[in-house]
Amino acid sequence: ANPSGNDLARYSPVSREMGAQFVVSGVVRNIEVSDRGSWGSSYGNRLSGALFGKDINRSLVVDLVVHDGYTGRVLVEERFSGSGRWGFDARDRVAFSSNRFFDSDFGAMADKLIDGMVEKVIRDIECQPLMVKILEVDGKDLVLDVGTDSGMLPGEHMEVVRAEHSLGNPERPPELWETDVSLHIHSLSLDRAQAWMP
Repeated sequence: ANPSGNDLARYSPVSREMGAQFVVSGVVRNIEVSDRGSWGSSYGNRLSGALFGKDINRSLVVDLVVHDGYTGRVLVEERFSGSGRWGFDARDRVAFSSNRFFDSDFGAMADKLIDGMVEKVIRDIECQPLMVKILEVDGKDLVLDVGTDSGMLPGEHMEVVRAEHSLGNPERPPELWETDVSLHIHSLSLDRAQAWMP
């Protein structure tokens, strides 16, 4: 699938504002019933359904996109789809996050679809390089914008890259240049890391 409307210019500012490297977004492309005539509430519709049966399946089509907000790369761009028996009356108000919804055939399909999307995101970003902002520099000592929840440990090394922003187009992701400089992490707190350049 080739989802449309996935313009990177919308995602890089979000990445910078949120301090997140990866931006996950999605678009619901379709959530319609297979046979609209099956959903009428008139006597004629009910009689027709009783006599001839009715198609009460509903489709769900979602486009998933994951951007690396620092480099501008699209890491995931995939369409997920499924269908299931809706099983609710046309007048029913069923909340998407309710137990009643997830107990239905359509809800179980949607839950499985979402699980597949989560697995895809985890699988595709777990091997991506972690990009971390340098917050402070004092000689050879540095403070990094990364904490213990990143999975990093004291003693790990990171390579320094220089980000070069375009003055003509500040919304675009920066160009990244290798510097051949290495950092050593010596301690981490919840949201910061102390490092030094040997």
